[in-house]
Amino acid sequence: MTIREGERRSRQRHQSDPIHDRDLTLHRVLGFAEWCALAGISAATARRLIRRGLGPPIVRLSDRRIGIRVSDYVCWLAARSR
Repeated sequence: MTIREGERRSRQRHQSDPIHDRDLTLHRVLGFAEWCALAGISAATARRLIRRGLGPPIVRLSDRRIGIRVSDYVCWLAARSR
């Protein structure tokens, strides 16, 4: 194998797979503050929506920390847009 062939194989291994990247992006968990900023709502409104069961499903990250999966946020937003 020449150096050029080795470089090409290395690039092929490290190229990102757009389908895989998209799946990872949808499963990414947003922090609470990040979700509030993305949704354009205050933290108080976000807490109220979640407490009343009107927000997206949450992911419990620890005893004191929650997050929202990107895919759940997208579905929640689509449902509210109708």
